[in-house]
Amino acid sequence: MTAARGGDSGKPNKARTTGNSSGSGFYSAFRTKLEQLSFHSFQNCVVLWLGAKGYRNIEWLGRRFPRGRRSAGGADLLARLKGSEDVRVAIAIKHWRTPVQRRSVDELRGYMLKEQIPFGLIVASSEVFPAARRAGRAYVGRPVKLISVAQLAGSMAGLGLGVLPPGNRIDEGFFRSLEHLRFGSDPDGSPRAARSCRNGWLRALAGNSPQGEAPNGYRPKVWVLFGVALAFLLLFLWTLGVLR
Repeated sequence: MTAARGGDSGKPNKARTTGNSSGSGFYSAFRTKLEQLSFHSFQNCVVLWLGAKGYRNIEWLGRRFPRGRRSAGGADLLARLKGSEDVRVAIAIKHWRTPVQRRSVDELRGYMLKEQIPFGLIVASSEVFPAARRAGRAYVGRPVKLISVAQLAGSMAGLGLGVLPPGNRIDEGFFRSLEHLRFGSDPDGSPRAARSCRNGWLRALAGNSPQGEAPNGYRPKVWVLFGVALAFLLLFLWTLGVLR
């Protein structure tokens, strides 16, 4: 997911953001926040966005680092469509500064054909060349939808993701937390943070977040809890003089 090399004919399609005003200072600043995210933070942001959009059973396919080959060709994630336990979607995350080219669509579609996956999705931290969008629509049997950084900003704001009420202020805490985010899993395999994160509320943060959970859905063992309870009981009895 490093920057693309070479070019594609035509200028990138700067799709308008959705929301109150795509040309406002708020959307410009929101988009800039997304463009400036690190590789790891942008990955986490996309997973949260997918969860907020209703995708389920989101799973990584291999590479978790900025450089190096993917184990699954052109795809980084697999997910299930909203309301479906059977229909899979192959997802590629492009942490690029240059516009997404048609080559990215071809790579993802190659993986889709190999694995018999009917839908593809590319989410980018940059713009998208028109040729890439045309290629995404060209094969009706394996369509690939491309989301530019402008579209991602508009969609996130509409979902209340990364913004503060009433929806026209950036949640700085949300963006700072992305670098430290670690996902646990719900029983259906969906990332817990992806379903719980609205208006910057992250319930699966690592570290010392006062509202956060420990990384990877960790829970204290029963014997640890029992030991703590027993210690408090003994201390209480000691203060009453029972054990003196």
